[in-house]
Amino acid sequence: SLGSIPRGAERLVLPPLERDIQYGVCIELLDKDKATAETAATLCDRAMGHPLYLRYLADLVNSGATEGEIAALPVFSGAIEDYYETIWAQLVRDGDVVNLLGIIARLRWGIPVADLAGMLTVAESGVFTSTLIRIRHLLSSPENTAIYHPSFSEFVVHKTSPIDEWVHTRIAGFCSAPQSGDYGVL
Repeated sequence: SLGSIPRGAERLVLPPLERDIQYGVCIELLDKDKATAETAATLCDRAMGHPLYLRYLADLVNSGATEGEIAALPVFSGAIEDYYETIWAQLVRDGDVVNLLGIIARLRWGIPVADLAGMLTVAESGVFTSTLIRIRHLLSSPENTAIYHPSFSEFVVHKTSPIDEWVHTRIAGFCSAPQSGDYGVL
């Protein structure tokens, strides 16, 4: 990783995929039983040629998302941060969810969900399962806290910067505890 990119810094912007290429990629990403022309067209309409968003959408469908859940997601507007903002707006109202995401985004690597549970307060544990369900398509797998793409980790770290020191103190405490297993050993 090259580290975080400061807000406003120059970024490499890839051109959107052409419709026929996007469609072919979508069909390849979807599980065989879900790869219908209608589903691919719906996902392509929402992704607007953005390959990362297309991948998120395909993974959502493959994990069992309904047509209604897909229809509720925004059409890609040109910046992946806009998509992240729509997710964030649904989560930010709950401080325990924000704390949980702040912790997950700052972990060196994903850990089993069961291991993370030992680090959480009672209130954070109470929102843990529902939060993971809401962001499941942004995680590498349902059993692990690894975030699917570093851009979402960077987004969350930026959004939770006011609690940065507090989160690092929590992670340090976890690392020094026996239940951290291999994660706490450097």
